[in-house]
Amino acid sequence: MGVISKVPSTGTATRSTTPPRSPRGFTSQLRIPRLESNLNTRLGCCLLNFLQGTIPIPRGFSPNFFKVQSTNGYELFSTRLLPTSPIVTSVGLSIPGLANIKIEIRVWKAFVNHENHYQVEAFATCCTRTDGILREGKKLLRSELTVGWWIPEEEGSSDLEHMEWEVVLRLLGRAGKRNFNMYGERRSEEEAEEFDRDQVALFYIGDRARVLGEY
Repeated sequence: MGVISKVPSTGTATRSTTPPRSPRGFTSQLRIPRLESNLNTRLGCCLLNFLQGTIPIPRGFSPNFFKVQSTNGYELFSTRLLPTSPIVTSVGLSIPGLANIKIEIRVWKAFVNHENHYQVEAFATCCTRTDGILREGKKLLRSELTVGWWIPEEEGSSDLEHMEWEVVLRLLGRAGKRNFNMYGERRSEEEAEEFDRDQVALFYIGDRARVLGEY
């Protein structure tokens, strides 16, 4: 499953029971693409910046969405951004034929080899008027951010399976900061691992801030 770290991240399974809090600076960072950035990078910036905004609790949301035997892409949240939306224009995402950008947050759970595996994923997709997906060359204009973790069956997972909306967003925010730089470009594995090494101190600060009522 790859390198085990203290915080769930894209492409990494994390052994955890309770997601820790973290300082605001670790989960929030405005992404501004370089002038020469391609459309997929700009779309990624749009998704990461959107996830850092104020996203209200979805209608009908229940924090018990993981309290099932398994789930395959259950939708927690969905909305569409117009091409004229400031969050779209601010990253220079101008595409002929773009009708809207669909934003989704979905979850997965599976029991594999006596382990409960969990995944939260956010998507941004450039859609046409007929809901087709636009392309940049041969590549679909679709960006995603994934956070995943696993827990051995014998350790139990009931505390994690009750997940408030703010925790979902915080986990995605952490994964975004770990895996993408300020230009919306994916970090190298070495850079991502450096974040992992620094997390002990960062989360200690975050825990203290929570006690002080700052988070």
